[in-house]
Amino acid sequence: MKTITKVKQLLVLAVIVASTMGVSHAQTTMYSTNWNDGYENWMVSSATSGTVQWDNRGGGDGIQATNTQDTQSEEWIVSPEFDFSNGSTFTLSFVAAQADNGSPAGKLDVYYTENWGSDGTGATWTSLELDITNGYSVGWNGGAGYVSSSYVMPSTSATVRIAFKYTSEGWTDPNNTPEDNTDDENRNRIRVKDLTLTTSGSVTEWPLPYAAAWANDLEDWTVVSNVHATKEWAYKAAATVFMTDGKRDQDDWLISPKVICSSSKQKQISFLAGWKNFQSSNISLYYSTDYDGDQAAATWIKISENIIPDTHGFGFATSLLYSYSHTMDLQADAVTFAIQYAPYKAYGDSQNEIRIKNFKVEEATPTNLNDKELLAVEVYPNPTRDMLNISIDGKAHAEIYNLAGQLVKKAPINNKQVNVSELTVGQYIIMVKQDEKVSVTKFIKK
Repeated sequence: MKTITKVKQLLVLAVIVASTMGVSHAQTTMYSTNWNDGYENWMVSSATSGTVQWDNRGGGDGIQATNTQDTQSEEWIVSPEFDFSNGSTFTLSFVAAQADNGSPAGKLDVYYTENWGSDGTGATWTSLELDITNGYSVGWNGGAGYVSSSYVMPSTSATVRIAFKYTSEGWTDPNNTPEDNTDDENRNRIRVKDLTLTTSGSVTEWPLPYAAAWANDLEDWTVVSNVHATKEWAYKAAATVFMTDGKRDQDDWLISPKVICSSSKQKQISFLAGWKNFQSSNISLYYSTDYDGDQAAATWIKISENIIPDTHGFGFATSLLYSYSHTMDLQADAVTFAIQYAPYKAYGDSQNEIRIKNFKVEEATPTNLNDKELLAVEVYPNPTRDMLNISIDGKAHAEIYNLAGQLVKKAPINNKQVNVSELTVGQYIIMVKQDEKVSVTKFIKK
């Protein structure tokens, strides 16, 4: 296996069990992802140059590997780092399916390592299961073709990473045309989605990046109802919570576990929010560095008030939700965040419901653009081996980052081109800057 780009951030997810004036549940979901918003700090690597890497599908389809080129491929996708050292039982669960060839023409293996080190060089991989797709039926079948897998992780290490490895099998190259997909007689695709890590234990703080699981309930978040406890924050669906005012003057708080924000980098808080009707209720976001189980006694610092704009429409489809993102200076060993549901106008006779989805806190990266004006540029060819063409006039410069957010190249754009020949094979993000405008594009270096 070739060296895989190292991740700067650790993802060691843990839990807090808290209660005050409301309901709280013991945390069971340690980590969950469907890779809908990108690779979620997972690292992709091809052991064979020029083959097709793992791709995040979006739309609930997870990640996919495929052997669409006429060469045998070995594609890896490696997780962030997890801490399994507290003696609890940890379980890895996911669903997978294959399409196009049932012979099979590809296989999926699951591994873990305890000695990743600084960049993965020399990591020792232990197999959880080999060729778990052998015998799978062919086709996604609208979800019916997916098979659930679950493995108890035997490790007790504080430095555990999990990997999926796709290896193409039975590949042929009848006419020696490696760029020609039409003669691939053993086409195969494998998808993995709905990955979760669960734990039987709990600890007290979550390092960054933090994502609220809300897989089956509110889990480690705490509800505080200061007015009418008959209507309070509750679990709605995967990664989603909701609050209904019941035509009452509510003051309800949804309080996170403690999150470690000790790095000097800026922090970005983001989530989706929507409402059923535009009425008098809204949500505000706060944080506290001294919350210790008593909402009223804590010092709460307001981040944003009345977050959903008056002009925003109604509806709970993901495409209709308001996308909130705020980047700020925030450095503390333990930070608690809170979403407050409260009136901001005189109440009428109508009831309103508000939902929150995909709450995240992470270190801000160069791709967190916030309010910058976007450039409309084209970056091509993609993939490329040496030169990237940039369709921009005038002076501009480029910054190139790996998927861990590390700056790997910075250069002026000369003659509408940037030379990337010295980069290693993999996926990158190029940020084109001109005055106060910015463009961000992902590209593949072959």
